[in-house]
Amino acid sequence: MQDPTLLASSHTKCGCGSAHSFTTLRLLHYPPIPPEREIKPGQLRCGEHVDYGSITLLFQDRLHSEGLQVKRSDGRYLDVAYNGDAVLVNLGALMQWWTADVYLATPHRVLLPEETKKCFVRQSIAFFVHPDSDVVIECLDGSNKYPPCTAGEDTTMRLKRSYNTAV
Repeated sequence: MQDPTLLASSHTKCGCGSAHSFTTLRLLHYPPIPPEREIKPGQLRCGEHVDYGSITLLFQDRLHSEGLQVKRSDGRYLDVAYNGDAVLVNLGALMQWWTADVYLATPHRVLLPEETKKCFVRQSIAFFVHPDSDVVIECLDGSNKYPPCTAGEDTTMRLKRSYNTAV
């Protein structure tokens, strides 16, 4: 990396709600499932995905943390158990892009509770950290494995794809 301050200097406009970054602080609330509601085989609370930005900091509490799984490199899922006051750090798609796959974005999903726990809620707080929207994301090793793109363009494209709107 030519400039050791590049990653830090790419995140200067991260104030939540800023028009200059997609950085977002979200309260994630998964309500209880009504006992009479049928759960389809394989149904999830949140399907497999990777976060879009640089990193995500996830804060969970002991009472409302069940269901999160991360996908291992061998394709199997691992339950993410509550671990005291630990903060879970997920790498996002743009960090994978910057590092030309040296560091991979973390695929993850949220399962529905077991039948006996349908009345449980899941809550967490996620801080999705994105580079400034005008920052050009290029592979730091010079490989051009991914074509250069601004952080804002990439996130907009991913959001449109997620919500099935025209790109």
